[in-house]
Amino acid sequence: MKKSSWLLLAALLLVCSCAQRIKMQVSNPGYQTDSVTAPVRVLSLNDTVPAEAVLIGTLKIGDNGFSKSGNLDTTLRLAREHAAKAGGNLVKITWHKAPSTFGSSCHRIRANIYRLDSSVPVETSVMFDSVHYRNGESVLHFFRKAPLGAWVGYNVKVNDSVVTRARNNWAEEIVIPATGEITLSATTESTSSLILNLQPGYHYYIRCGMKYGALVGRPKLEIVEPSVAKAEIEAIQQTAPDPDTDTEP
Repeated sequence: MKKSSWLLLAALLLVCSCAQRIKMQVSNPGYQTDSVTAPVRVLSLNDTVPAEAVLIGTLKIGDNGFSKSGNLDTTLRLAREHAAKAGGNLVKITWHKAPSTFGSSCHRIRANIYRLDSSVPVETSVMFDSVHYRNGESVLHFFRKAPLGAWVGYNVKVNDSVVTRARNNWAEEIVIPATGEITLSATTESTSSLILNLQPGYHYYIRCGMKYGALVGRPKLEIVEPSVAKAEIEAIQQTAPDPDTDTEP
């Protein structure tokens, strides 16, 4: 066999070894579509499926014996993509097995696929939508509600560019290209920074807080679980912001 043929075979084996095994059964094919037009929400094991949801199929994502790319983000992305192809817009995880030292290196899940009217509210702890995924975008949700240093505002940067200004009783949503690893930072008398790996379709919630400092206080940026963040943002939205309290550090 020629060297080029060996290289092609090796490449094909590598691609196959990195793919997870996916099995989907569609019990209601009337919803199937070739295009993704609506967000696909994911319900965790502890979340409740709304009574209005229509079950249209089941999904299993496992290990093909050689998988190396089965982190949770990848597994959930695959679940959303296949659910969308079946015409679903809601995935309910019914079983989840995490990687283990002497077992599979992949996250494995079983899930039900549902179709739900978009007007029905859904309480979910995972935030992803197929619209932003299709557009290659990530969504950053910034918010702040803290009495400490309430009069101090500060700029928030993505890498070297200012994208917003944090202030008290404030929440803002920013859509940016999903470019992979970025650095968020903020500076007053000191600098706080964190690294995010932006993936298409994902929502990230960043609490912009303050810590005690020698003069005006120190910024604190932290990633917050979506359900916690949404509760804080709802509380913020009930309080009218006062831009006059924002001062330069």
